[in-house]
Amino acid sequence: DHVHAWRRREAQRTLPNNPLVLFFTFGAKTGLPVLRRKFGDGTNVESLPSFDNLSWEKTAELTMEAIIRFARENPHVTIIVKPKRAAGHLTSFREIANGDVPPNVTFADGGDPLDLLKNAWVVVGMNSTALLEAIAMGKPVLSPNFAEAADPKMAPQLALVVAMAAP
Repeated sequence: DHVHAWRRREAQRTLPNNPLVLFFTFGAKTGLPVLRRKFGDGTNVESLPSFDNLSWEKTAELTMEAIIRFARENPHVTIIVKPKRAAGHLTSFREIANGDVPPNVTFADGGDPLDLLKNAWVVVGMNSTALLEAIAMGKPVLSPNFAEAADPKMAPQLALVVAMAAP
């Protein structure tokens, strides 16, 4: 399709001179199994006891801290944060930064992530289709492997991205 052809063209393109990191935020429940229903008590999510206690809470927090620290230590690098507004990720990011977001960090709210991916030097995130798009474009992808993400019991929840990124 035309998007696949575009990815192939973009993979051959030379990166711009200014380093750019694209960070797709994620939250405590990003990509974890849920059972969505079209009816019920209004939440539209049915409990799945074997998955309800799973969380990326510490992984998400530590990843945001790492992005903020990296931005502060590397002011010559542009960091674009693509938050999930509905999930409150922008608020979480600002809280973790103690309201002091480094000047080289900008937020991209809405829009097509493919436009952001084409200039990214590296893409950071977890359990996101955008990471698969980045891999298909030949971009380096970093996904956390600490806190809950390093727990062997959580490995099945990360298998898709790990399998796609493997050489």
